[in-house]
This record gives sequence, structure tokens and C-alpha cells, in this order.
Amino acid sequence: MLAIPIIKSLDGLGDTSALKACLVSQMMSAEEIVSNDISALEQYRIAATSVSEPSEAGQQHLLRYSQQLRSFAPRFSGLESQLKLSLSWSDAFGLGLKSSAPSFYFDLACCLWNLASCESLMGARMDRTNEEGLRSANKHFQQAAGYIEHIRTKVLPLLPPLGNFPCLSEDGLNMVKNLMLAQGQLCYYEKAV
Repeated sequence: MLAIPIIKSLDGLGDTSALKACLVSQMMSAEEIVSNDISALEQYRIAATSVSEPSEAGQQHLLRYSQQLRSFAPRFSGLESQLKLSLSWSDAFGLGLKSSAPSFYFDLACCLWNLASCESLMGARMDRTNEEGLRSANKHFQQAAGYIEHIRTKVLPLLPPLGNFPCLSEDGLNMVKNLMLAQGQLCYYEKAV
């Protein structure tokens, strides 16, 4: 079985002074509170981007950061040029390609991709010689396909143009989703045989 490769982050949030100023003006909160919130967001990002193997703890880090991004990203839609962020990720297919975007939606798409990667790796590593293993592998492949479909339908339309970044293109996402669904169907076929 094939697994989806993990996308690797190439940097952190970087200079967050513009983000801090924007949050202080939007929320009318004290700078200290905003600084603590940004620091917490950076810690969530560090924990999420350090996941390299599928594990319950790694998935929790990715889910926690993704949840923060889901609530955070809509607030800054359209303000990306003011924030001066440059979030960089390498392409999952190992082509030496990388892309940067000043959008929290880009981080969200990459985190969801890594959640799909964890699910696919767990599915590929399942012992499919028994019924329980086949059922679990199928579940993991379907979960992976669900994450990819969510990126394709809900997050991809919100992303700025990424240029040459095949893993987060419409065709790349469709290919990966269909591969995961096909492997899930293969589990049913193996069970029937």
C-alpha cells in the first residue's frame, strides 16, 4: 500500500510584529495579552510542524494547530499583505519544490495534508491478514481521503496562487484522494477473497 508523504515546513512564523500590531488594533487588547497569544500560536505551530511519524500525540498536535488556524485565518483574510508573513513548505512529492504564501490558510492546508499523511501511513502499516486489520486499514484510508477532500473543497478556494506546488493543486489533491479511496476498496476486495 502507498502512503501520502508528509509536507515539511521550512520556517517558523518569522517576524510577528505586524501581526501583533494588527491584533492589538482589531481586538483592542493589551500588547502583553496579544504577545502571549502569538507565542502560544507559535508553540502550536512548532509542535505541529515537528510531526514526522504517525502517532496519537502527533495527530493531536496537528489537530490543535489546525483548530487554531480555522478560527484565526478568517480574521486575516484580505490583510495578508499587511501581516508580512511568509509561510514556506516543501512539496510532498519530493521534487525539490517549495512554496511560500502569506496566508494562514496555506498553513491550514499543509496541516490537514499532514493529518491525511498520518492516516495513510497508519493504514499502510496495518496487518491486513485478518479482518480487523483490513477494517482498520480501510478506515484510515477513508479518513485520509476525507482530509484531502476537505482541503480540495473548503481550503483550496481560499488559498492565494501557489505557483508550481503539485501536492496542493486540484489535480494533485484529486489524485491522492482517489488513491486513498482505491486502497480502501482494495481492503474490501482482500476481505472478500
